[in-house]
Amino acid sequence: MYSSTEETGEEWSLGTAQQVLERAVTEMIESSPPSSQAVFCQLGDLLHWDSLEAITPRGKNVLDVDGRYHTLTRVAVDCCINAVNLLLGKHKKVHVIMAEGNHDLASSVWLRLMMSRVFEKNKRVTIESSSFPYYRFIFGNCFLGFHHGHLSRIKDMPAKFYSEFPGEMGVAKFRKLHTGHTHQVEM
Repeated sequence: MYSSTEETGEEWSLGTAQQVLERAVTEMIESSPPSSQAVFCQLGDLLHWDSLEAITPRGKNVLDVDGRYHTLTRVAVDCCINAVNLLLGKHKKVHVIMAEGNHDLASSVWLRLMMSRVFEKNKRVTIESSSFPYYRFIFGNCFLGFHHGHLSRIKDMPAKFYSEFPGEMGVAKFRKLHTGHTHQVEM
């Protein structure tokens, strides 16, 4: 996204976004304890736009953007690879989920493929390869579910996950669903 001080009261650019994202990821990883397993879930909409045209894929809303699509993809790739490498420095294994969002329906496909190719020789990294936009990760007796939130309301997600993953959800002692997408409080 791009915004100028004159227009919105604050500057925001692709460079600013990259710095903020990398700083936040670094701080989260540094503040977490070492563990046997980490999950890196990019929960969708990593890319603000999804084609050479700066519009939303479904609604065709025109977006204010900073730069060209190839610059955006370079930043996205660099940020994702750097995050996994930082996690590998602290955790024994890393599971990667590149979730589909409503702003990056197509880009989430190549992001999953790119991450699987980059880390295919690293036995400590697993990549979620499913294109089904409801993702799960089982760790011991914990069920972790992930969905961007563009296809289900928050209140409907438990039922959706139980219908899609009844065995894993049913036997798990602990269940946690993660979502994004919402731009307001939703109960």
